[in-house]
Amino acid sequence: MNTYDLVVVSAFGRGHWLATEFASRGWRVELLDVTPSLGDYDPRDVEGPFGLLEASDLHPSQRARLVDEGEFVQVAGGFTMWLPEGPLEFRSELTPFLLRARDIPSEVETYLRQPSFETKEALSERRSLRKLQYSHSWLAQFAHSFASAAHYENYVALDSDAVTSMFTPYGLRQLSAAGLAKGAQIMQTAGVTVVPNARLRTFAFDGKIAASIETEDGIIHQARAFVWCASYEETKTLSDSLLRALFPANWPEAPWAWQRLSFTVSDPAFLSMIPLSSVVIQDVDLAWTRANMIVLRRREGEARFDAWVKIPTWMRREKPAYEQVLNEVRTTLESRFPGVRLEEIEQDMTPLIWPIWSGDEFDVIQGSAAPRKGPNVFFDSPGVWRSLDWMGRFRHENMIVVRLEKLKTQWDAAARKAELAASRQRPGKGSVS
Repeated sequence: MNTYDLVVVSAFGRGHWLATEFASRGWRVELLDVTPSLGDYDPRDVEGPFGLLEASDLHPSQRARLVDEGEFVQVAGGFTMWLPEGPLEFRSELTPFLLRARDIPSEVETYLRQPSFETKEALSERRSLRKLQYSHSWLAQFAHSFASAAHYENYVALDSDAVTSMFTPYGLRQLSAAGLAKGAQIMQTAGVTVVPNARLRTFAFDGKIAASIETEDGIIHQARAFVWCASYEETKTLSDSLLRALFPANWPEAPWAWQRLSFTVSDPAFLSMIPLSSVVIQDVDLAWTRANMIVLRRREGEARFDAWVKIPTWMRREKPAYEQVLNEVRTTLESRFPGVRLEEIEQDMTPLIWPIWSGDEFDVIQGSAAPRKGPNVFFDSPGVWRSLDWMGRFRHENMIVVRLEKLKTQWDAAARKAELAASRQRPGKGSVS
């Protein structure tokens, strides 16, 4: 039996920073990586469409984790939207002019530039923005919609509690298999015990207390706390017994998902003229789904790029509907790339890494249908993140850190109490013969 302070069950690199952080604090930490059991995937799918917008509450060690695991490129112009009337860069000398030219009110810019969206002032400003006409509030609506784990129609997206800091420094990680391997090595150097291909059998509870995880080789992994980084769908893939132990039976299927499409171009030199990442929107008044909103990601020196779109999850199972979206995306992009032909790079359907729920469903899985509650088990995956981008994920992990620190205080207090009680029972202590 192996006993630890913390066991992290990791999928697709989730939980790496948490494991490293607590190992650096002297905790005995083990990371069980279940990714190989979840099907074939591309590191591009693991990285997702969002990139890193560096808000003020980003810890240096969190940024270092992304830099260490893959080539990290700072985007000079910052986050970029490619609208029908042209590009809108959010860290450019022209940014103020472009915002005014698009009739973006100053109160929208002021709201999106603030360092925190949780203050009373920010919440008051958000309420005021709801009163604006959509033609004036759409950029704030977009900031609340872009990386949100809950889908809202664009004209009510301010109801989402997720928000993207669009004016902050923006960087992209070019993740690769080598980068993932390097990340595992960094964790081990920090003191984390890494099990690279863990095959889990059971998760045992003692009442509400999470007690241990057993792997198929019969080893019991016991810990004082656990972080589970596999989503509902991923846990279902691992085993029904794990699913029953950790998630409710009424967990709703995510109706939306981010999906990656990949293309080669007939003129590779053309790619050097477009940003490393940009959000192509055809019409800000229409739903930011399917071909109306496409997140482009490319890598320097490659004659290909990725196009991320938000589609209904059922389309991932229905090839004709999926191909229709693909053709719409190709047509949309070719209209933006004069004289350039695009050719799809065929790929198998990847695991459902980026699910999105409706606003009402997301409230349910955050409340009555939440994963199993326990004082020493925490969840870190889609379904519990409010925002799917790196800042949203790191903020969620920061909350787990606070709760683990409180647990450590309780453990230390219990240890001191036990030591005091034991000392009183020793011969010559607390009694006279």
